[in-house]
Amino acid sequence: MSEKKSDVFLFRKGEYRKYGEFPGIVVDLLKPEGDSAMEPAIATFEPGASTGKDPYVHRGDEFILVLDGEIEVKIDDEIFTLKERDGIYFPSTKPHTVYNKGDRTARYLAVNCPPSLVVMPRKYGESED
Repeated sequence: MSEKKSDVFLFRKGEYRKYGEFPGIVVDLLKPEGDSAMEPAIATFEPGASTGKDPYVHRGDEFILVLDGEIEVKIDDEIFTLKERDGIYFPSTKPHTVYNKGDRTARYLAVNCPPSLVVMPRKYGESED
């Protein structure tokens, strides 16, 4: 589990908190339990995996930095192709989707501010009601 030194949290590889697993997607949270100002996560997408054909929105801003592979981020009607070490920053209130269009696993760091992933549906496409 993560180590806590007052208000400093250290996360070691393999000790991340799983947010959820979706078809072809694993999301690991890199934040302690409870309140925080931001919400970093590592998302792993197998080839062809997607957040779904229907875009989703949530509060705040989002930053994505591709660690491995290649993803397509669709924001409104614009498609952005991101490769390793490419990043994108956008308002999460804009409808968006993520798709691994490559032929190998893609991993990216996503940071939401304020935290919004944990209040999103545990399965893409579900309603929050």
